[in-house]
Amino acid sequence: MPFLTIAFFGMDAGEMAMLIPILAISIPIVSIISKHRFRVIEMKMRMRGYNDQTLSIQQQQIEDLRNEVRGLRELLHQQMISVDSLLTNQAKLLESSRVREIQKRISQ
Repeated sequence: MPFLTIAFFGMDAGEMAMLIPILAISIPIVSIISKHRFRVIEMKMRMRGYNDQTLSIQQQQIEDLRNEVRGLRELLHQQMISVDSLLTNQAKLLESSRVREIQKRISQ
Protein backbone atom coordinates (compact mmCIF):
# COMPACT_ATOMS: atom_id res chain seq x y z
CA MET A 1 0.00 0.00 0.00
CA PRO A 2 2.21 2.87 -1.18
CA PHE A 3 -0.57 5.38 -0.47
CA LEU A 4 -0.52 4.58 3.25
CA THR A 5 3.21 5.06 3.55
CA ILE A 6 2.90 8.47 1.89
CA ALA A 7 -0.09 9.42 4.03
CA PHE A 8 1.66 8.46 7.28
CA PHE A 9 5.03 9.96 6.34
CA GLY A 10 6.11 12.40 8.97
CA MET A 11 3.73 11.12 11.67
CA ASP A 12 5.10 9.83 14.94
CA ALA A 13 3.96 6.63 16.66
CA GLY A 14 1.52 8.44 18.94
CA GLU A 15 -0.30 10.05 16.04
CA MET A 16 -0.48 6.76 14.18
CA ALA A 17 -1.67 4.97 17.31
CA MET A 18 -4.56 7.42 17.50
CA LEU A 19 -5.66 6.30 14.04
CA ILE A 20 -6.44 2.77 15.25
CA PRO A 21 -9.42 3.75 17.44
CA ILE A 22 -10.62 6.13 14.74
CA LEU A 23 -10.58 3.33 12.20
CA ALA A 24 -12.25 0.98 14.69
CA ILE A 25 -15.04 3.50 15.27
CA SER A 26 -15.64 3.82 11.56
CA ILE A 27 -16.89 0.19 11.36
CA PRO A 28 -20.10 0.89 13.34
CA ILE A 29 -20.53 4.19 11.49
CA VAL A 30 -20.47 2.37 8.14
CA SER A 31 -22.94 -0.15 9.53
CA ILE A 32 -25.30 2.59 10.73
CA ILE A 33 -25.15 4.38 7.40
CA SER A 34 -25.78 1.20 5.44
CA LYS A 35 -28.74 0.24 7.67
CA HIS A 36 -30.18 3.71 7.22
CA ARG A 37 -29.84 3.53 3.44
CA PHE A 38 -31.41 0.07 3.50
CA ARG A 39 -34.39 1.35 5.51
CA VAL A 40 -34.85 4.32 3.19
CA ILE A 41 -34.96 1.96 0.21
CA GLU A 42 -37.46 -0.25 2.05
CA MET A 43 -39.69 2.75 2.79
CA LYS A 44 -39.57 3.85 -0.84
CA MET A 45 -40.43 0.33 -1.90
CA ARG A 46 -43.46 0.24 0.39
CA MET A 47 -44.64 3.65 -0.82
CA ARG A 48 -44.38 2.69 -4.50
CA GLY A 49 -45.95 -0.70 -4.11
CA TYR A 50 -44.58 -4.09 -4.94
CA ASN A 51 -44.49 -4.22 -8.69
CA ASP A 52 -41.94 -6.70 -10.04
CA GLN A 53 -39.77 -4.26 -11.96
CA THR A 54 -39.44 -1.85 -9.03
CA LEU A 55 -38.75 -4.74 -6.70
CA SER A 56 -35.95 -6.13 -8.87
CA ILE A 57 -34.33 -2.68 -9.25
CA GLN A 58 -34.48 -2.09 -5.54
CA GLN A 59 -33.13 -5.54 -4.77
CA GLN A 60 -30.20 -4.75 -7.09
CA GLN A 61 -29.66 -1.44 -5.26
CA ILE A 62 -29.69 -3.25 -1.93
CA GLU A 63 -27.20 -5.81 -3.21
CA ASP A 64 -24.99 -2.98 -4.54
CA LEU A 65 -25.08 -1.32 -1.11
CA ARG A 66 -24.15 -4.58 0.58
CA ASN A 67 -21.21 -5.02 -1.80
CA GLU A 68 -20.13 -1.44 -1.16
CA VAL A 69 -20.21 -1.96 2.61
CA ARG A 70 -18.32 -5.24 2.23
CA GLY A 71 -15.66 -3.45 0.18
CA LEU A 72 -15.42 -0.64 2.73
CA ARG A 73 -14.99 -3.13 5.55
CA GLU A 74 -12.24 -4.96 3.66
CA LEU A 75 -10.48 -1.66 2.97
CA LEU A 76 -10.78 -0.66 6.61
CA HIS A 77 -9.29 -3.97 7.76
CA GLN A 78 -6.43 -3.62 5.29
CA GLN A 79 -5.73 -0.11 6.55
CA MET A 80 -5.81 -1.23 10.17
CA ILE A 81 -3.35 -4.02 9.39
CA SER A 82 -1.10 -1.57 7.54
CA VAL A 83 -1.17 0.91 10.43
CA ASP A 84 -0.42 -1.89 12.90
CA SER A 85 2.51 -3.19 10.85
CA LEU A 86 3.79 0.36 10.38
CA LEU A 87 3.70 0.96 14.13
CA THR A 88 5.41 -2.37 14.77
CA ASN A 89 8.18 -1.58 12.28
CA GLN A 90 8.64 1.89 13.75
CA ALA A 91 8.89 0.44 17.27
CA LYS A 92 11.51 -2.07 16.07
CA LEU A 93 13.52 0.72 14.46
CA LEU A 94 13.37 2.81 17.62
CA GLU A 95 14.45 -0.15 19.73
CA SER A 96 17.35 -1.01 17.43
CA SER A 97 18.54 2.60 17.40
CA ARG A 98 18.42 2.68 21.20
CA VAL A 99 20.46 -0.54 21.40
CA ARG A 100 23.04 0.91 19.00
CA GLU A 101 23.20 4.12 21.03
CA ILE A 102 23.75 2.17 24.26
CA GLN A 103 26.46 0.04 22.62
CA LYS A 104 28.12 3.18 21.32
CA ARG A 105 28.13 4.75 24.81
CA ILE A 106 29.53 1.56 26.34
CA SER A 107 32.34 1.35 23.81
CA GLN A 108 33.44 4.95 24.42
